[in-house]
Amino acid sequence: MAWSIFRASAGVSILFPTPSRKRAIFLRLLRWRIMLRSAHIFDRPKVRRLFRHHSAIWIPGLWGSGLAMLGIALTLESDRLPIWPAIVLSYVLFAAAMFWSVGCWLASNTVIRLNPRTWNRVKRRRTKGDAWFNYRFAKWSVAILISAVFAIAIWATYETNYLIELRRLGGILKPASDPTPAICKGLVGKNEVLLIYGSHGNGAVVQEFPHVVLRSLSMGDVISLDRLQDGSIAVLMDVKDPDGKVIARLDRNGFIVNANKVLSMDRPDKSTLIVTDEYGMKTLNIRYLNSQAIKIEGAFHYPGETKATPFEMRGAANICTKAFGSSDFGIR
Repeated sequence: MAWSIFRASAGVSILFPTPSRKRAIFLRLLRWRIMLRSAHIFDRPKVRRLFRHHSAIWIPGLWGSGLAMLGIALTLESDRLPIWPAIVLSYVLFAAAMFWSVGCWLASNTVIRLNPRTWNRVKRRRTKGDAWFNYRFAKWSVAILISAVFAIAIWATYETNYLIELRRLGGILKPASDPTPAICKGLVGKNEVLLIYGSHGNGAVVQEFPHVVLRSLSMGDVISLDRLQDGSIAVLMDVKDPDGKVIARLDRNGFIVNANKVLSMDRPDKSTLIVTDEYGMKTLNIRYLNSQAIKIEGAFHYPGETKATPFEMRGAANICTKAFGSSDFGIR
């Protein structure tokens, strides 16, 4: 096909010696025409024999194997094994199934019989314009339908992988593309990060890393931020129950949730983690708004106390701190 385009382009240079708008349009249409003509390769006997060879086995086998890989991925996830080989194989099998299905259809006897070029002279002379339309419509409509099925299969594979990732008890929170809240408008520099804590809209602008946002006299550092080597921001904190057992942990490797100490774990998307403990208290609600803004809500327990204390500054709302000592605020 590349050689055909080269030869045709040489002929166009004779018709249009100087560059012009007409020459550009003609070349663009010429490339499309040559590409469409290359589809007639499926009319060749050798190609037809290739796609007809055991096509009744290959087509359902490839589509079925792609679906089977999705089931295997779910099984691997339930056993806490890597699922990426099954997901990659699913993509490959669906692509091979689409290619083989389209090839078998274009090389089929049905399409060949509809092609007026294969008719004898008498039948061709009696041919009307509708014959060519019917041939092209049948040929490409089925091919497009197969491609649509392929697109649905690829979407299903992506969604399966996506939902499996959201169901995991451990992983990495990725920044969304939400706008930065206006609480610290004009105070967040290029290499700085805004942490919004609690439901009253209080925030802390962090300039240097690692940095402690919330420090307790009895529990030590409660919420800290650190910048990783790839430039991303890690939240460092442990959410514990009244007995001091970890419910959820966030560190430089991501997050992990203790399935034995939670009532539910929700992840609406890859940027959000919501944890409800066994007492029904929403102990953690964190969202990476964007690469420079993080919002945390929730509650923590003082050692030996059953009552949860929310991440709040009592009596304060819409307060923004920046470079406020070794920690932004402290608790007992």
